[in-house]
Amino acid sequence: MNDLMHVQGIAKVYQKAHDQVDVIEDVHLRIANRESIAIMGESGAGKSTLLQVMGGLLSPSKGKVLVDGVSLYDVRDAQRAQIRNQKIGFVFQFHYLLPEFTALENVCMPARIARLHGYEEKAKTLLTQVGLEHRLTHKPSELSGGEQQRVAIARALMMQPSILLADEPTGNLDQKTSDQVAQVLFSLMQEKGALVLVTHSMRLAEKADKVYRLTKGELVLE
Repeated sequence: MNDLMHVQGIAKVYQKAHDQVDVIEDVHLRIANRESIAIMGESGAGKSTLLQVMGGLLSPSKGKVLVDGVSLYDVRDAQRAQIRNQKIGFVFQFHYLLPEFTALENVCMPARIARLHGYEEKAKTLLTQVGLEHRLTHKPSELSGGEQQRVAIARALMMQPSILLADEPTGNLDQKTSDQVAQVLFSLMQEKGALVLVTHSMRLAEKADKVYRLTKGELVLE
């Protein structure tokens, strides 16, 4: 089975005054196509840090992250940015939608930045898949919290990433809305690609194929 992502001995260390803080230590993880992985752990355990390293947003102190066999931190910044844009999607606890743009325009944004053509129909299809075909022209302020997060998911999938990284994607939502957003996440990524999500919710984590816990910097399979 080919790995979409292979995390090899990742560690992240921060230097604070005269102290060294080991946030994550010697983390290994293989992620295959159509696989979903949940990462749990206490607040401050380093879950978000790990996800940022995996996504090419934060350089590790040691170790490698391979995406389709390419080592993220052994390439130039421009190539790493290209890999992020084309192969990795991000969903955060806060949606980070652009307030002055409509739902459709927000979803189109990654393709516009990449200077692609004919992307509007694809964006409409994604918004339909997340149940928002009736909200295309609404701005974020006109959407509910669950709708905003579903727009963010559609935007993250616009470039057809092979891996979707989700950091507490339902953290700000009530239980019913959380279940709706989770259903969208898992159903869309089952078609193609892999899902890695950080969550405090066991209810959400149990939907994943594998559940890991990050404790004292180490990632352990539950």
